[in-house]
Amino acid sequence: MSETFTRNFKKQPTQHTLKAPRQSVIHSMQMLYALGYAEIAEWTPLERAACSE
Repeated sequence: MSETFTRNFKKQPTQHTLKAPRQSVIHSMQMLYALGYAEIAEWTPLERAACSE
């Protein structure tokens, strides 16, 4: 990551909705954490999605 980007980057509140099998959502959360995007504790608890079938 460039130093300029890091220096100018400010966290802004953002909402994301991840719809996928539980393990895929957990993996996505872990990847975003590894990239420095979001702390695991910042995510709301996982919810069971209603089946559209």
